[in-house]
Amino acid sequence: MIPQTSFWRQGALLAVALFMAGSTCGAGSLTLAPLVNQRPSGQHNWVGLYLVERLHARLQGQAGLNLRSLELGRLAQAKKQDPVTDAVIWGNFQRVGDQLFAKFSVKAGKASFGVELTSSMAELEPKLDQLAQGLSEKLGNRYQGGEAPAFPQGDQPRHQAVLQLRQDSFDEPQPEDKWKHLVAEVGAYGAEREIVLLAEVMLISGKLVAEDARTRHYAKVERLIKTALERFPKSAGLKALLAESFYLMQSYSSWVEKTAEEAVKADPYNELAWLMLALARGPSSGGGREALLKLDALSPWIWPMKIDETHFQTGLLNKELAYCYQELKQTKNPDPFRLQ
Repeated sequence: MIPQTSFWRQGALLAVALFMAGSTCGAGSLTLAPLVNQRPSGQHNWVGLYLVERLHARLQGQAGLNLRSLELGRLAQAKKQDPVTDAVIWGNFQRVGDQLFAKFSVKAGKASFGVELTSSMAELEPKLDQLAQGLSEKLGNRYQGGEAPAFPQGDQPRHQAVLQLRQDSFDEPQPEDKWKHLVAEVGAYGAEREIVLLAEVMLISGKLVAEDARTRHYAKVERLIKTALERFPKSAGLKALLAESFYLMQSYSSWVEKTAEEAVKADPYNELAWLMLALARGPSSGGGREALLKLDALSPWIWPMKIDETHFQTGLLNKELAYCYQELKQTKNPDPFRLQ
């Protein structure tokens, strides 16, 4: 876990200036994880995901800073392991009425530091944007700013609903009656990341669907993603999820492979795309094993080891991941007596 060395209290511009004035610690790759809610009520759980999604959106595309997936950070945090990146940001929060208290722990190489943020919900967004600038520069990268991200916006009820659904689905699949009213509007008007999160919720909810109805269920996700790709044709996240929907519907492996290849080309750090590529090619084949080695290097905490631990996509692909892990071990340490 991250050592708690020192915390700067960040509430206004003065504190941000103090935060930014300290010495820098270089970081090329960065992982964030959703902040943990320290209060028993789950109605504000969306805030923890919102905080890091907003930071992620602000830091994405900054020169010299390579952001990895939030799922990598979530799995590493749950297993009390450091992600395989130069820097990591974890933390926790409490919301009391309209007041938010958040604590960010940052580790970059041997250096570690912390930031405490106190804000009303109404004033939170500009403070988070200032924090993103401070973090970027603290990690040794010149902040380039840019337009405010379309998603997430904390005062938008639809954004809150999607974030809450994705946060809740980390623990258990969400039934269709909780998300079906959002599909049409998010598909037509949602931002790319918003659609990715909703599509993940829908795919994971397939675990609740009767086996003979799953193809029809996953077809709904496919339609959402294909419609979204007309607006976001270069989205690696959407293409990786489309490959997964093809796989879950037992479509042609060539469709899965081609779509996963497009996702990897758009984002070579997308772990779901590498997993789909391995499954499409066959985990025991040369191309499949190559994809598994890449996946393991990117996200070594993706493999399911225990029934009661936190799982990738809430265990949707646990059977496949377990099989892939056995093939990965054989690739790393070949058993000469194993029958091929």
